[in-house]
Amino acid sequence: MKQDYKLIKNILITMEEYPEYRISQNELRKKLQIEPQDKFIGHILLLGDSQFIECDAKESEYGFRYGSGGDLFKENCNYRLTVKGYEFLEILKNDTLFQKIKNYVLTIALEVGKELLIKSIKM
Repeated sequence: MKQDYKLIKNILITMEEYPEYRISQNELRKKLQIEPQDKFIGHILLLGDSQFIECDAKESEYGFRYGSGGDLFKENCNYRLTVKGYEFLEILKNDTLFQKIKNYVLTIALEVGKELLIKSIKM
């Protein structure tokens, strides 16, 4: 699976615009209408790996786990944006920065984006 920065941006914006500080997995999926399901799962896990979101799931990683037969089990957990998530979203909202960072992995993109943002502020 390739990282889809447009999807990542949509996930983070949807979370930011939600009126509460957290959003359930079911509500987020309903608002985004992402198919295939694996694409949604993969990008939620990437956001979690990068510490851009947190999850209150108790028995699974970010609300997903696979059984021994390969069956997918979903837990309707809640996600919330972290400080790093808000920082990254501000970078993604800047179209110039977005174009410059979209070929990096998420954690590097955050650092590169921050540096570019600081440089643009100083100009």
